[in-house]
Amino acid sequence: MPQEREIQIAYRVYLHEAMKAPDADKFRQAMQKEIEAHESKGHWVLVKRNELPRGVTSLPAVWAIKRKKRAATGEIYKCKARLNVGGHKKVKHVNYWQTYSPVIGWPIFRLVLTLSIIHGWAAKQYDFELAYPQADIETTMYMDVPQGFKAPGGNKNYCLKLIKNLFGQKQAGRVWNQHLHKGLTEIGFVQSEYEECLYFRNKTIQLVYVDDFIIMSQTESDVNKVFHDIQAAGFDINCVGTLNEYLGIEVQQQRNDNIHLKHQQ
Repeated sequence: MPQEREIQIAYRVYLHEAMKAPDADKFRQAMQKEIEAHESKGHWVLVKRNELPRGVTSLPAVWAIKRKKRAATGEIYKCKARLNVGGHKKVKHVNYWQTYSPVIGWPIFRLVLTLSIIHGWAAKQYDFELAYPQADIETTMYMDVPQGFKAPGGNKNYCLKLIKNLFGQKQAGRVWNQHLHKGLTEIGFVQSEYEECLYFRNKTIQLVYVDDFIIMSQTESDVNKVFHDIQAAGFDINCVGTLNEYLGIEVQQQRNDNIHLKHQQ
């Protein structure tokens, strides 16, 4: 059975600070793990800078570094590193066009929770592993070799041609959402006419907040069936467990069949 998710808090730090910290080795390991995950999935290819099309430059690679702590105890349990394209250097109509991407609204979230109490629905929570890069890149883009890593022949002579939709792009969330919507509709889900991140399939309801899913249905077997169908559609998705925390909100199941929502400071 999947483990229940604990309430967590993330504290961001700058890369130069992380490299001087007592837990610097853990951050280096996290950076190495991130690079290996991207390379194993073919998210980019190494190219010579002098082979770039005329007038095209590579965007900076930016590390987002943070420590994750357990809200209840303050214990640091994970050092995380995420590689991003430097979206601050992107030029509209050159590197990106539209950026809007929808997320589920809290009124709909509370409404569906209320319905789940009334009808006794089964509910589980899911997330995606490296969600954004599961979609193809929107347009041809190049990125510098990330700090802390070296390309054969030197970083000044090489850069990375992006194949997948890397984090940090201004349109990354939109590209991912369109990819996800296409995948869900291909396996029979119908998008709500009133809420872009609410989907239906037979007796199953699905709520989407970027890469965090809640799936509800009359039976747990129906919920599990949807999970396996999404996996079969080519998505790298994980089951987090029953719904006890969502986007920093603790969801407490009460003995009187009520649900108490508690915001974590």
